[in-house]
Amino acid sequence: MATSTQRIRGLLERTRHHDKDERFMATSDLTTELDAIDAIEKGLQGPVRDAIVSQLSDQSNDVQAVAVKCLSSIVKKFDIEQTLSIVTKLGELTLVGKDDIRDIYALGIRTIICSSPDETGPRLSAAMLPVFFAGLRPRPGGPVVSGLPSLAFSVPEPPFPIDVQIICVDLLKELLKRYGSVLVNYHGAILDQVVTLLDNPGRIVRKHAIATCGVLVPIINLQLFEHLMQCIINRIEGSGSIALAPLYTYIQTIGVICRASGELVGPWLVRIVPQLIRFLGASNQDASEEHPQVFTELKENCLQAFDAILNRCPHDVIPFLPAVIPICCTLSQFDPNFIRPSGHGEPHGDNHDRMETDATFDDVDDDEGWDDADAAEFPDDDDEAWKVRKAALVTLTSFIRSAYDKVGIEILQPVVDTVVSRVEDRDCNVKRQALLALLELVTWQKSTLTSQFVERVSPTLTKLLTPEEDVEVNVVAVAVITEISSLPSLQVNDAATEWLRSLIRFVTQTVQGGHAHTLLVPLLNCIRTICLRESSRSIHDIDELVADIAAVSARACSTTLPKVKDAALQLCAAVIVLVNPNHPSLQNILQKLLNAIHSCLVLQDVDRDVKQSAINALSVLLGSFASSTLFTGNEVVGQALSPVINDIQQVTRQAVLQALLRIASTNVSLDMSSFLKPASLLELLSLLRKKSQSLRYLAFEALSALLRTRASSVDERTLRSTLLQIIACIDECDTRLAQLAIELLTSLISEQPTAFASGADANDLLAHLISFSQSRLLSGVHRSALVSLLKSLVVLGHHLGIAILQRDSLFDAFRQLMASSGHFDRDVVTNLSMVLATIVTAPPDPNPLSTVPVLMDMMQLQHSTQLVSIAAIGEIGRHIDISGVNGLLGTMFSKFDDSHEDIKWAASKAVGRIAARNIAAVLPMIITRLKRAPSHRYLLLKALKEVIVLRDDLADDQLPAELAPLLFEYCNTDDEGIRGIIAHCLGALCNDGETVRRALTRDIVARIRDPSPRVRWVIIGALRYVNIDKEFGQHVPAFLSMLDDADLETRRHALLTVNALLRGPPVPGLLEQVVPVVLPAMYRQMAQDPSLVRTVDYGPFKRKVDDEVHPDLVDTRAEDFVCCLERSLTDDRDVQLTAYHILAHMASHCPRRVLEMLPRLTPMFTQGIKEQIRLSKGDGGDDSKDVLRAAVRAFITFNSIRGIAESAEFSSFESRVCKTPLLQEIRRSIVAEISAT
Repeated sequence: MATSTQRIRGLLERTRHHDKDERFMATSDLTTELDAIDAIEKGLQGPVRDAIVSQLSDQSNDVQAVAVKCLSSIVKKFDIEQTLSIVTKLGELTLVGKDDIRDIYALGIRTIICSSPDETGPRLSAAMLPVFFAGLRPRPGGPVVSGLPSLAFSVPEPPFPIDVQIICVDLLKELLKRYGSVLVNYHGAILDQVVTLLDNPGRIVRKHAIATCGVLVPIINLQLFEHLMQCIINRIEGSGSIALAPLYTYIQTIGVICRASGELVGPWLVRIVPQLIRFLGASNQDASEEHPQVFTELKENCLQAFDAILNRCPHDVIPFLPAVIPICCTLSQFDPNFIRPSGHGEPHGDNHDRMETDATFDDVDDDEGWDDADAAEFPDDDDEAWKVRKAALVTLTSFIRSAYDKVGIEILQPVVDTVVSRVEDRDCNVKRQALLALLELVTWQKSTLTSQFVERVSPTLTKLLTPEEDVEVNVVAVAVITEISSLPSLQVNDAATEWLRSLIRFVTQTVQGGHAHTLLVPLLNCIRTICLRESSRSIHDIDELVADIAAVSARACSTTLPKVKDAALQLCAAVIVLVNPNHPSLQNILQKLLNAIHSCLVLQDVDRDVKQSAINALSVLLGSFASSTLFTGNEVVGQALSPVINDIQQVTRQAVLQALLRIASTNVSLDMSSFLKPASLLELLSLLRKKSQSLRYLAFEALSALLRTRASSVDERTLRSTLLQIIACIDECDTRLAQLAIELLTSLISEQPTAFASGADANDLLAHLISFSQSRLLSGVHRSALVSLLKSLVVLGHHLGIAILQRDSLFDAFRQLMASSGHFDRDVVTNLSMVLATIVTAPPDPNPLSTVPVLMDMMQLQHSTQLVSIAAIGEIGRHIDISGVNGLLGTMFSKFDDSHEDIKWAASKAVGRIAARNIAAVLPMIITRLKRAPSHRYLLLKALKEVIVLRDDLADDQLPAELAPLLFEYCNTDDEGIRGIIAHCLGALCNDGETVRRALTRDIVARIRDPSPRVRWVIIGALRYVNIDKEFGQHVPAFLSMLDDADLETRRHALLTVNALLRGPPVPGLLEQVVPVVLPAMYRQMAQDPSLVRTVDYGPFKRKVDDEVHPDLVDTRAEDFVCCLERSLTDDRDVQLTAYHILAHMASHCPRRVLEMLPRLTPMFTQGIKEQIRLSKGDGGDDSKDVLRAAVRAFITFNSIRGIAESAEFSSFESRVCKTPLLQEIRRSIVAEISAT
């Protein structure tokens, strides 16, 4: 520290050097030195302070700049008294210092505001406010506000110069941004000061005051907000003349307040909107002759204010839309400097003559005509009418985005007509805004667009595709065409023909002219979008257009810009799909495309995206036209593929693998011997050991495509070594890769069976299969793949005589595994039972009668072996009738008395599966025991459920008539498990033949109002297992009445049933019946009932449980449930979790609705997340972190919503989220997950 102190003192000496460069370097080194230490000694703080303040007044601008930079470092390490001293000095210099460097002093204060620690906020604010108020107040005096100290220096009498006032109001805005929440006691005084500045004669001062008002509004209380609104609206209502300069300032303030406060302005619209309408409808004669520009500016400001209202109060503004939207449509044509000939519409371009509005043809000499020289006398420099037209279109754009679906056709149609007509405005700013409105219309109203709309806008859009138009207009016009072309429901073929011709011509002119390359990417992407439409093959003259597109895309590949190359190569891939194989110029087209693609492939240090697009285009070309004479020679194909082969281990390897997969899968005739060589196959196999999952799977799929189609081209030795490495992939470390390996082996066994003739290879494969079958990670798809492979192996062993693959050998191998192993998990039991059943029942010549007794003998061994044996017998019985095996059923029924529950359940399931294959013989035994053995009732009902669910194509009379009455008899039992099985059985029985279905439906519906809540519980549970058709659907409303059942458990079960129905396969007409009944009932159930909240003791911790709320209910429908979501965001953790899942889902499917809800939901976000952060630090913290994770994931999803940046509340909230360490960590992990997938 001593050494550092000495260096700092030496640098302080150098800051007073006469050479400005020496002072600059000394100050810069001082900043670096201060950054390197944790704290500044008190003895140094005074000299450092004086040196930096002195440097702020230095004659050198560079020295001043580096002093400001140093200031941001020292205020973090100074005592607060030193910082206050600097603030006082800078405040004095700002008010009474030199005019030419006043901005430097202000920058110093701004730096202190932004860099000071949070805890210094109250004292810094108290020191700064008197300075700012002194620079803004109209007269001198004591303390401006009660509680604030007086100025420590004298100032001249106000008013201060305009530049001082601007600086003070701007610094006040920065102070409110940083420390507004700690200035609560001064909000009233600050608000009064800001409102006073709205009447300031300086226009720039008023502008900065408006911005400050926007920062102040979100942090003041409701009382002050109402005072502000009352004050502004009273001034607007009291304005008698539109020439009053501050009037448009008040209107601008309304717009800023609305953007900052959102729906708080809603109740005031009844006073605001009529005033805006009054000024929007003002005529030209109302403007003061002294201030003619006020007329235009006033209309512009009114429109901007209404645009803010539309965006922030979309629901409250609906009653005013019928009055305002027509005015906006009219003002979008506001152009008082044009004479419109009678009977003509809006003038287009420069072909219409301009003259003053009060001129007549009598004022013009008959001998004189209107020529260009005369037009020059009427310059456009002073014409600001375009601002009104643009503001009107901006308002219509907001209307389309936020309220288009809330009004009738009588308002919608004029809006569409206006937007389309304004695309031809003479001003490029207005034209661009009209196109943006059109783009919003196409984006947000996709379902309402028709082919007639496309026919109407097509000629106008086509005219804009010329280099003579403004570049920004070109870009938006192309975006509109691209968006229209991306809608598959629209018929645009006629328009697409003209668009393609204009786009091709435009691209050609752009490439030849060597200018406006920023246009090439959207132009090429637009052509590609049209080409990718499914209906593009039916476009008129498509063959001619394809040749032109191929030529244009090939030429664009020769440009030097990587992004243009990338777009051109993507267009090459798209146009290949459209090429007709019988095209007269096929060879010429393919040669052009191949040359262009190959030229990009062989480039050195080419952009990665360009290389990937080139590889993709080449794969599409070879996959589609490898049979062309262009590729008949192996030399041509080898030359084309050589760059791809060389890149298989480079950064573009994923693109290479995708290309390889496409080529190998789509064209089996193409010679790909280059990829089948041992070295190439080894490179592919090496990718299977990479860390990236996506890379491993893609590499295996490419390898699989090669071997499935071209295994016969691989020599036997290479194929065998490849198969050994594929077999090694069958491991539980990566079950997905293991599944792909098993599926590939199954395919190869049927095509290349001799590759498995070696006993050593078969041994290796069997060892991996035995190990894999013992994994607890297998799911249905893995088991299905394993079963298919075992079936193929049994057939292979039979045909080739491979001893180890014979049925008996395979059965013995797995039987020994069962006998030698200890405990098996439930999933492993399922795996092994399916494996054994597959081996026993696989063709050819299955013979279960010899293997089932072996399994019965194994039922006498250890517990896990018994469990697998019973499950295997059940699986065998599911496929083949084994009910005749001697003593089998008796043995199974005896297991119902076993001491292990899992043995009982497995036996019950096995009995049901055996019975499903021989109902006539086994089902009566189950029913008889059901009546005589109450202790086995649950197990027998489980067996009965298996019979009902698994039976195959049974006639109506195959089930005993007494079955349904027997099930109803047990509905009133206390055992919830039995009731659940009965519900499943009754629902499944309703899916039987028509006779059974009608009779059973009648009996079930009759019990909906049963006095017993247990019976009602069973009846509503049965509904989820019924295949609802039109006939049964008429009874659904009766079932839904149980949503308001008096019994809590019945009500809960009804909600679970509805949830299952809505999540299940779609049923025609069901949604229309369910939603009107379910949503109101669901919202009622979401209200918390304190009487149903109980505390559950989990030992180490306790947790409150709400018996009324089910966490999955709300996610069934995304409708108008803002109030429900507001409560859910501060409810129980499980409910919050589901609420965030709903919001993330809505952000993808109905983003506009999310935007409308955000102003109301953001305070709930804050409240709920604060509570979860607090809970995450205590017991049960993991549950709270799950909620926070769901919340952050939802917020990330919100960022993809178009227009989210306009939500000031959410933007402010998200900035706080990003600054919270715990949420920062969660956000980083989620972003990493998204990037990885």
